[in-house]
Amino acid sequence: MYTTNTTRRVNTRLRKILETRRHFPCDEAASKPIWPALLDITADWSRADRD
Repeated sequence: MYTTNTTRRVNTRLRKILETRRHFPCDEAASKPIWPALLDITADWSRADRD
């Protein structure tokens, strides 16, 4: 797997999450939805290895 494809996929998924919640009062508020999204993305990676 190329790293550019992986990076683009992660950026796309994070962008979708952040676009649905447009305004954040502070940096901490913006980081709260990012962490669970990253956990979901990495969980998908481990599932792909088993297939």
